[in-house]
This record gives sequence, C-alpha cells and structure tokens, in this order.
Amino acid sequence: MSNVKFTARHEKFFAHARHMAQMSDFRRARVGCVAVINGRVVATGFSQHRTHPMQQYYNRYRDFDGQANVAHKLHGEAAMLFTHRHLRIDWSKADVYVYRLCRSRAHGLAKPCAACEMALRAAGVRKIFYTTDTGFELLRIA
Repeated sequence: MSNVKFTARHEKFFAHARHMAQMSDFRRARVGCVAVINGRVVATGFSQHRTHPMQQYYNRYRDFDGQANVAHKLHGEAAMLFTHRHLRIDWSKADVYVYRLCRSRAHGLAKPCAACEMALRAAGVRKIFYTTDTGFELLRIA
C-alpha cells in the first residue's frame, strides 16, 4: 500500500490537494497539488485545460510516441511551480502533495509524469507524496 507511515498531518495536506483538484477544469485528469514547508501551505496548483510554454518545455521528457499536435495542457504540479516562480520559495524544503480525483473511487494514481518530475527536480523539490488507486506513496527525488 505505502512505503511510508501516513499521519493525520499527511491527511490534512492531501485534503487540501484534493480541494485544489476539485478546482480543475481538465476533466480527464483532475489533479491538485500543494507545497508545504514547516507545516504551512506555501504554493498550490491544479490541472488546467489551458496550455503553458513551460509545460511544453518540460513535456520533452515525456514519451508521446510520435504523436503530432500534442496539446501541452497545464498539469497540477507544473501550475503550482510556474504560478509561484516569482516567490522566493526554497523548494528543497517543501513537501509536495499531489491528489487525483476519480469518478469510480476515492482517488487515483497521481504519480508525477516525467515532465512534472523533471520540473519539480529542477526547482529543488525532494519529496513528493501522491495518491495511488489504493492509497498513498512517497517519491524521493534528488
């Protein structure tokens, strides 16, 4: 189920990420994301139907298998990073929580795609907590 023991604190931040996912207008993957430093939410984001040039830049790390005309829709993690880039956030101290809403169950797999993982890594994020089909996981990146 999980590679880490989850506490009420984790549940609190997943609930906040879930709230962000509810704000998404991208129906195929309604994902919400929050960054937490010292128990405080410092940044939020959610998947959006609009495109963004930085999402297009980081999408080079994804495998589109020769697809033409790929729409670079803004992912929740990327939206969080890109909309808060003007702030002086020490991302290496942030725990990031990612939540994906599903119609058929409480939550779905929200492990960051290769593009979002690279964007989070480039920002300095080290720990990403995300929902799975059956629970929650922790991804450590350097």
